[in-house]
Amino acid sequence: MNDSQHAYGPISKALHWSMAGLFLLQFASSGAKRVWGKENVITELLGPHHANIGIMLLALVIVRIAWAFRQRQNRPVHTGPQGKLVTRGHLALYALMLLVPVAAVLIRLGTGKPLTFFGFALLPAGEGIAWAKEVGFTLHKPLAWVLAASIAGHIGMALYHRFVKRDDSLARITLSKATR
Repeated sequence: MNDSQHAYGPISKALHWSMAGLFLLQFASSGAKRVWGKENVITELLGPHHANIGIMLLALVIVRIAWAFRQRQNRPVHTGPQGKLVTRGHLALYALMLLVPVAAVLIRLGTGKPLTFFGFALLPAGEGIAWAKEVGFTLHKPLAWVLAASIAGHIGMALYHRFVKRDDSLARITLSKATR
């Protein structure tokens, strides 16, 4: 169950890949809406669930941060100057994965709309909070773009390590076995 110095454990892998799938759905629905407008099959299918998926991502990133903290001594080691970049990059990804949905929650609080999860009210409707609305709208979309670019960079680096450097970096987080 635990991570090791050579590979991430099944819990870390499940959290990583479930979030990857949910981010794919989020960015697909937002991208389809941006490219083709509101009337396309992807937007019509996924758009109504954007907030639900966001709440799932928020819950998962909180669990993931707690799990990463608990596993901090067991995780694969990234050494040298490149290791510092990897560590900082991962910290930035975690921060963005947390901040983007928190900004969305601020939008809901700010506009006075209820925060619901598949119809279940997590926060009731209210009067609205002006500062929360302003902060949420200011941060949500720009940070989502930064997150999307960061995820693209993360994927690019994983593929670079797999196909150019031919090392075990990608195997550490997939079902493949790391050879070290």
